[in-house]
Amino acid sequence: MEASSRAESLARDVLRAYRAHDEGDLAAAASSLARVYVALFRDIPADACERAARAYFGALGIKDRIDEEPDRGRRLTDPRWGSVYDRFLETAEALRLDPRWAYHHLQGFQKHKGELDYWNDLIAAERLFVARVARDARWQDKKSDGRNGPGPLPFLYMVSAECHDLHSREAAELSLQVMTLYFAAVLGERSQEPA
Repeated sequence: MEASSRAESLARDVLRAYRAHDEGDLAAAASSLARVYVALFRDIPADACERAARAYFGALGIKDRIDEEPDRGRRLTDPRWGSVYDRFLETAEALRLDPRWAYHHLQGFQKHKGELDYWNDLIAAERLFVARVARDARWQDKKSDGRNGPGPLPFLYMVSAECHDLHSREAAELSLQVMTLYFAAVLGERSQEPA
């Protein structure tokens, strides 16, 4: 089925990236993510976007080896997390993201594998990402009613990630729908339906 919008095409690329990662094909995962980065980061050369995507999935490849440790305490303190951070930082530098993105991304994955509260760090990382890529300023800052909140886009990202972790057809469909909404907002696409 052909993507009905640019947002849906990017959502499908993200889902392809995570599916390839699950299957152990980090090169295919990085290739799909690089397409997303090229579309989002118009001020970054394509080769830097590709480098960022390879570094990102390089980090996840190291994380996958840490995951094999059955003891939760050892997973949390594994010295290889330093290499995961270095690769996340390489991604952040290539995409000109706030370096705190790498820190929060690391903390999110580390806590996820340690079975601790990981979502707050991943939301913080996504908030920094959205601040860099959202084309519609309304999505970047909350101007009222709990202005310290992250706004809706980081939550959409997390819903999609949580759906992915369920590994079911229904969850994958919901993940696609949510990521399509996410990218439509990021890109400033307007719905054809009246509000």
